[in-house]
Amino acid sequence: MRIRLTAALAFVVIKAALATTIVVAIASNRIILGADSLYTYEDDKSRHGLVCKIESEHGIAVASTGVIFIQDEVLNSLQKRTLDTIQITKRALHGATDVIDAADKFVPLFREPLLAILEAEKVKSPDTYRSRGTRSLLTTVFAGFHDGKPMVVVQNFFLSPPKISYNRTFLTDKPGNNFMAYGEADAIQQQLKVPGWTTTNPIELVTKSLNLEIERDPQFVGGPLSIIELWEKEYRWIEGGLCADKVRQEFLKP
Repeated sequence: MRIRLTAALAFVVIKAALATTIVVAIASNRIILGADSLYTYEDDKSRHGLVCKIESEHGIAVASTGVIFIQDEVLNSLQKRTLDTIQITKRALHGATDVIDAADKFVPLFREPLLAILEAEKVKSPDTYRSRGTRSLLTTVFAGFHDGKPMVVVQNFFLSPPKISYNRTFLTDKPGNNFMAYGEADAIQQQLKVPGWTTTNPIELVTKSLNLEIERDPQFVGGPLSIIELWEKEYRWIEGGLCADKVRQEFLKP
């Protein structure tokens, strides 16, 4: 699934950077969360960059697919509004008591600035605004522990005029609910039809799932991989990518 966020506006330009594939696997006492590192600008598919897509703090790791950066620039004006999903994620993680608390904190931090940007579009280009329908804008995957048990909280945000709505699902270590892929995941979904494909080491499963998507669509999904393994009291990076040593490449911001 590719998130579409374009605006053909007379006075307002909305530019977005879009992230792609996330994979998560849950075992009885741990969670493995993985993501690629490629992002693409929606208004110019030839513009790419690399960024760490997994933020971690207090035993919680978060990855997002969809809108990771938006800038709303009112032409001939000094007024600018920006939405940076990665920075918002850091704020939600700071001081969070557990994975559910972090997911709760993220909601208003993301919805309010995004709504302000889309309200500008509603005024200047109502047809474009209405055309968004209920398409997904962002999916966030919060991985951590709650009451001593591994839990993943998935939040999907979408435009539901006149507001930004979201739904939430919970993944646990129960069979049939312990492996999911988000964003660009067509190749993974095909492989899930193969009997026994998921009956392997969860780290191997996450790794080969991400590599499948990179092989299928390298224009939108690309390495290096970032894969983190979480236990209740500790974590380790299986694949550091751009995340493990906190080496970050800044967006080529519009």
